[in-house]
Amino acid sequence: MNEKDQREPAVPQTGLGSGADGATAGRPGKAPRPIPWSIRELWLAAALPGGILALFSVVLSAAGDILQWSKAELEASSIVLGPSLVLAGWLLFVQGRGTGWRDLGLRAFRPGGSLFVPMLLVVDFIFVLAYIGLLDMYGALPSTKPSATLPLGVVNSVLVAPVCEELFYRAVLFNGFRHYFGPRRAAVLSAAIFAVYHLDPLFFVSHLISGIVLAALLDATGSIWPSILLHAAWNTWIEMGEAGFWIVVLIAFLTVAVVAISPLWFGVYRWWQRFGGSRPPPPS
Repeated sequence: MNEKDQREPAVPQTGLGSGADGATAGRPGKAPRPIPWSIRELWLAAALPGGILALFSVVLSAAGDILQWSKAELEASSIVLGPSLVLAGWLLFVQGRGTGWRDLGLRAFRPGGSLFVPMLLVVDFIFVLAYIGLLDMYGALPSTKPSATLPLGVVNSVLVAPVCEELFYRAVLFNGFRHYFGPRRAAVLSAAIFAVYHLDPLFFVSHLISGIVLAALLDATGSIWPSILLHAAWNTWIEMGEAGFWIVVLIAFLTVAVVAISPLWFGVYRWWQRFGGSRPPPPS
């Protein structure tokens, strides 16, 4: 296969920023910007996190021996992984390609798009609880203790990692693969790469499902911000649970569930007003 064949998309041209609120949505007569990467370059991008993880492991091993860092300090130092990945991705695959992060999803979205976040958060939470229960039923769930991670590690999990991982795995990989394979296959493929690099075989399925949900959210809203928000909210719940604050997680879950159900109830209420003939009691 020659270079021209590699660049030929397998699906109709979508360009960057396609989706419900894509950069070209609502702009008739303006063609979408073509994807700036070949399929070979996208596979190289998929291998980039592995190279950075390998380099980071070597550096950490040397730092642990020389500086005598504790395990918590070594875990907290992983805060540099996400920014390193985004910086390398920018230099190798974005800069000088005639595109920017706004074309990849860093732009505003309609307020209605934010309603997907609590809904998907509830769905993801229920799935993970069921998955953990299944592991526990078969004795495969490892015993855990309250997290002793340094505050820097918590900041990495709640703020840095969601931003950096969404920018790379969804904004670059999903957007790129979507051009060649379509949104469904691209969502699964980018989510599988996302799950593999978490280096946690026991929760591979959980990370895979989460990655698909996050890619679908980007595809539906045309913006990366809802995906970042959902990712950050989920990691916050995990950190609180690992710290032993399960009652707070439960209260947060119930609150988000109410928020997620509210649009559904409002839609039913308005439908009943229009077609039901009589009005039900208004929602409290």
